[in-house]
Amino acid sequence: MSCGHAALTAMGMLDQNVSGASFLAEEQRLQSFSVSGNASGLWDASVTAGRERFRAVLGRLPR
Repeated sequence: MSCGHAALTAMGMLDQNVSGASFLAEEQRLQSFSVSGNASGLWDASVTAGRERFRAVLGRLPR
């Protein structure tokens, strides 16, 4: 449960730092999906979300 809370907190903070981002809403959707009992497609959705998040964080780093 604390891992889920940490992920939600982190995505909320990322939303505040990336203009137009909706990472918090996506994380809430993925967490709801994971506890619904139907995990079909969850892995692929999580990988896609992770890649998007990684790109967003990389985009915030100075070059």
